[in-house]
Amino acid sequence: GAASGLLILLNSPLLSSTYLIAWFAAFTLHTVVSVACRMRLRREDLVEPGRQRQWLRLSVRTMGSLGLLWAALFVPVMLNSPQAYQFAVLAGGAMLGAGAMASLGAHLPSYRAFFLTMFPPIMVVLMLQDSWLSLGMCLAAFLFLCFMLWSGHRFNSSYVDRKSTRLNSSH
Repeated sequence: GAASGLLILLNSPLLSSTYLIAWFAAFTLHTVVSVACRMRLRREDLVEPGRQRQWLRLSVRTMGSLGLLWAALFVPVMLNSPQAYQFAVLAGGAMLGAGAMASLGAHLPSYRAFFLTMFPPIMVVLMLQDSWLSLGMCLAAFLFLCFMLWSGHRFNSSYVDRKSTRLNSSH
């Protein structure tokens, strides 16, 4: 994900290399802290309901902050860039959001936290621009957001049903 974002933005004359380096440092720090937290998690920790809730809340916060981090990369390009850049950012955000379903779909609040912190800021920038094409991209982004939230819900329901069926068949 970081590579795709950097490829888009390295070609953008709108962001300074200092901003890009700072963003990449923040992204790297976020990743290192997230991995370190997950490495501390032991399977036996998840047996206790209180610990489960604690880890799931951490996941929601982590994914929400990751979505905001991506928005911090995408929104500055969206503000004053040609529509080709805006479309590239929208496509990159859509790919990240769709990919998140596979990794976060088992826990719907984490998926929603990521998607709902990353995508709406992009949509707001598009909505505020004085262009029918930008408004059309905003509408397409809104429809995509609705579809992905619905798809995430369906994915999660299917996942929960499969887990429940497996548990019931093993007893």
